[in-house]
Amino acid sequence: MTESCEDGNLISGDGCSSSCVTETGWTCTSVVGPPEFSTCVPICGDGLNVYSEVCDDGVLDGVGCLDDCTGTVPGYTCGGGTPT
Repeated sequence: MTESCEDGNLISGDGCSSSCVTETGWTCTSVVGPPEFSTCVPICGDGLNVYSEVCDDGVLDGVGCLDDCTGTVPGYTCGGGTPT
């Protein structure tokens, strides 16, 4: 199997799995290896509530969820997003 990320640890759930594969709902920089590692961040707007995302309804339209996925637009409740 080819590595798609390398974050320097064997912990899954942080974007780069223990087998060095980018996890669902995340995007990671290219594999570089020591002393520099991949950086992984949740994909906002994909409909998956990952890591620090509070609300991700699958669209970036400012209706329901904030466009940075950190919460809800005033007057809405978060019903979007599937926890991973």
